[in-house]
Amino acid sequence: MINIRRNVFETNSSSNHSITLNFSNSKDEDLEPFDPNEDGMIVLEGENFTGTSFEVVGTHSKMNLVATYITVYNDVELKKRFEKVVLEHTGAKGIVYDVRLQATDGKPPNAFFMPKIMNAYNYSYDEEEDCEAEIDLEYLLEDDGRLKKFLFLNSASIDSEIKWS
Repeated sequence: MINIRRNVFETNSSSNHSITLNFSNSKDEDLEPFDPNEDGMIVLEGENFTGTSFEVVGTHSKMNLVATYITVYNDVELKKRFEKVVLEHTGAKGIVYDVRLQATDGKPPNAFFMPKIMNAYNYSYDEEEDCEAEIDLEYLLEDDGRLKKFLFLNSASIDSEIKWS
C-alpha cells in the first residue's frame, strides 16, 4: 500500500537545511516602493515554499511568504502588524488574502509551506553593524522595523537549500 500525503514536506534525519537572510546596511530611503493593483489592493495568493531548493526574492514573494505563514499559524497579531507595515509603505487600500492550503470552492491549493523553515535552522543577516547572528524568521516577523526591511529591501532574501548528508 502506498500513502500519498499532500502539502507535506518530509526529510530524513540525516538531512541538513539552511536559510540565509541577507540585509545590507540600509535606511528607510533604501526601501523599494511596491504599487498596489488598479483597485488599490495588494493581492496575495501564496506560493510553493517547499522543496529541496527555493528562493524567496522580491517584495511580492516575501509578502506571499508572510501571508502563507499567517494562514498556516492563524497568527492574528502578525496579521495586524503585517497589514499596518504594508499599507503604510505602499499606500494600498487593503490586502486580499487568497492563500489556499487545500482545495476550496473548486479551486486547487496555491500555497505550500514547510513549517520547519520558520524556526529550526540557521539564519544569518548583515544589518546596520555588519554583524552576523543566528536568528529565525520569527525574529524578523516580531518587530515592525525588521519586518519592513525584510519585505521592502531588494537585498533581503531567503535562499533555502537542503543538503543531504
